[in-house]
Amino acid sequence: MTKEKEMEVIEGLYSKYLGRASDKAGLEYWVKVYTDGAPLEQIENEFKICPERKIRDLYTSILKREPDVAGLHYWMGVLSAGTDYDVIKDEFMSCHEYKSMATH
Repeated sequence: MTKEKEMEVIEGLYSKYLGRASDKAGLEYWVKVYTDGAPLEQIENEFKICPERKIRDLYTSILKREPDVAGLHYWMGVLSAGTDYDVIKDEFMSCHEYKSMATH
């Protein structure tokens, strides 16, 4: 597979699971992992469980919007620091924004 095709495959994972284009460092990292022999299925699984995807899913499913950059980074940090996903989900469901949506 050519380098361009490998990059295209990884870009597709960014689009599918994160809803965005790759950043340069991330693209280079995952292309290297792929060319070093990691199966595409394994890489795809990493995208499925990554903190960014989990937090994006909370925003879209609970708050019905895309995350703002600051909020995304904040909650990714909280999750990466070891806070349980369900605790973060509870925080989303008890926030003012969600409560105001529920009353309208």
